[in-house]
Amino acid sequence: MVISRNSREKTRNRLVRYVLSLLLTVSGLAITTVATATPASAACPGSLGYRDKTSVGELVAYYSSGSGGTNCPQMNHLGTTYGVSSWTEVWLSKCTQTSPAYRCLISGVSTSDTGNYAYYAGPVYKYSTNGKCIATTGKHKGVIYGSIAAIMCG
Repeated sequence: MVISRNSREKTRNRLVRYVLSLLLTVSGLAITTVATATPASAACPGSLGYRDKTSVGELVAYYSSGSGGTNCPQMNHLGTTYGVSSWTEVWLSKCTQTSPAYRCLISGVSTSDTGNYAYYAGPVYKYSTNGKCIATTGKHKGVIYGSIAAIMCG
């Protein structure tokens, strides 16, 4: 069987168009998936009790009376750093104090989350904090947020 040159070119062109359309379809799906992907949001219970914010980050801390008192801070990326992976830290300590003080006297072990994150570090949790203060700090892009003071005394 003899296949003409014209017929071979048509077959080849159809095959090339098919492969290209397949590649574009797959690429379009991949691009769409990446473009619509959003970061998971943190799930701190309770209401906002503390915020320290700049143009590139914010440390937020929440309090809930559940589980004997639950404190939950998170260090968020903002502005030009949102979605950009960089070293981010959040720390939480339960204090012995029952009212605000210049410095937290730590009770037990501090809880932390540190690493290279694109959206936030944390949340971290401390339970059984009713009647006690906490201290929380965060670090992002070389800026330290929060303080060692005893705050959010529940």
